[in-house]
Amino acid sequence: MTRTHWLILIVVFSVFVIWGFFAAKIMLQCAARKGFAYGKELNYFMMCFLFGLPGYFYIASLPDLRVQRYLQRIVWLLDPNDPEKRCHENPPTTFPKWQAETPKKDGRAEAHLDKIGKTADEYKCERLIVVKKVHLDKCFMCNRSRKDIKTCRIITNNTNNDVPVCTDCINVFIEYNPESVFDLDSLETKQQPSGC
Repeated sequence: MTRTHWLILIVVFSVFVIWGFFAAKIMLQCAARKGFAYGKELNYFMMCFLFGLPGYFYIASLPDLRVQRYLQRIVWLLDPNDPEKRCHENPPTTFPKWQAETPKKDGRAEAHLDKIGKTADEYKCERLIVVKKVHLDKCFMCNRSRKDIKTCRIITNNTNNDVPVCTDCINVFIEYNPESVFDLDSLETKQQPSGC
């Protein structure tokens, strides 16, 4: 082979390598858009770069995880038997009320508010649903680290936030929103089968 033939082969090989590199980058972006490739970027890139067309077909055949999550969310919203979903709306009367650890109107709620420097208006809400227990966290309302923390869904002005709240702050919510505090955690623990 002459020098010209070698030069043409090197140019063609370089073009294929560059084309394979950019094609692999594009297929990696496709995999990322489908919800894959996070933490496996090098695997998908090398598969497309080294194997070419079979790698492209593999990426194209991957299911779209983001669409699956949207479909699961739609099913969750439309499921009338899901108690966690219904807490976004008006909870049914079968939801148990949260039982305050201190009796109402004994002045402890006001003392707690004075201690943390908050007002009763900051504890007004449409709904507060106790979702689950957390062992140790910082309370969203009083900003203190406590052991008696519950994850609560606080619904105000048609927006909801899942935040950690301590028992003292939950009792303040009960004091100022007596008909709006529900205990979803106890309902879910009752519904769990005993073998789990």
